[in-house]
Amino acid sequence: MISIKGFTREKLGKEAVSKLRSKGFLPGVVYGKNLKNNLHVYFNYLEFEKLIHKVGKNKLFELNLDNGQKLVTFVKDIQIDPLKRNMIHVDLQSVLGDEEVTVSVPIEFTGVAKGTKVGGVFRRALWSLKIKVKANEIPEVIKIDISDLDVGDTLVIYKIKDKIPYKVLNHENTVIAGVYK
Repeated sequence: MISIKGFTREKLGKEAVSKLRSKGFLPGVVYGKNLKNNLHVYFNYLEFEKLIHKVGKNKLFELNLDNGQKLVTFVKDIQIDPLKRNMIHVDLQSVLGDEEVTVSVPIEFTGVAKGTKVGGVFRRALWSLKIKVKANEIPEVIKIDISDLDVGDTLVIYKIKDKIPYKVLNHENTVIAGVYK
């Protein structure tokens, strides 16, 4: 399992995190059912960026804190600066391997919609599915076959939720994609 070194932080607030960011660190918080209290942490920005490129958003990794604590975590949320487009804060969730968690997993469409072969246009309405799954079984992507979609057809959660091996939390009437004229 990939790991990263993290540091606990005592000082909280805007001024404290601004100083951390100016020194090349990324502030964050770790929470989870197996923790008594949330842990306020920070990371070397470049090391965390490399970690994200390796594991992505939903993969487990080990967090080694400077106080000797080792936690299995995954990225729950990353806050991005809207102007500079860099990370400014990260939320991590600490888990036990078989603990159920709620995550958003990207959708990957497979096949070619038959409606596109007769002039229809395929339009994607949803980019990820919110699922409940064991932490050690989080998929990288959820593949959905669109081969049967004809012009005028839409793919809706209730039509595919039985074909997906995870508990889908999105509303049943949410449109995933469709083929339109």
